[in-house]
Amino acid sequence: MDLERAQTKFADVVAAADRRRYPLQLQRHRPVALKEYAPRFEESFNPGKKRDVDEERQHAKRLQHVYKREFKAAKRELRKDNQFLADVKLKETIEKDREYKEKIKGIYNMVCKAKLCGRRSSCSGLTPFSVPFGWSYDSSNKSRRA
Repeated sequence: MDLERAQTKFADVVAAADRRRYPLQLQRHRPVALKEYAPRFEESFNPGKKRDVDEERQHAKRLQHVYKREFKAAKRELRKDNQFLADVKLKETIEKDREYKEKIKGIYNMVCKAKLCGRRSSCSGLTPFSVPFGWSYDSSNKSRRA
């Protein structure tokens, strides 16, 4: 009796184990989509507008584009400002040189009048800038060195 009861109990356990068993399977997950080689068309496609699938990357590119444009504009403005300042400085230098020339011309004329006292014929062809500094002009002997 004990033996029969053990046999029936064993048969019940084996039957229950058979009912709980199922064949092995791979992990259940969504199937992976195959790569599509057919292009995806957009209804509102604009070839002039730069588009990127990643919105964050597109925004970063746009900001970089704006930054570069502003940087170039700032460089252009600095070049214009420097050119303007150089022009002003050149005009000031030219004006100073002109004033200096006038001053030297006046001094030269005053010295010429005082030195020659009426012999203007020897001074008539000379100007303060026609003879280099340190040189003298002697019409009789054609020597230019002082």
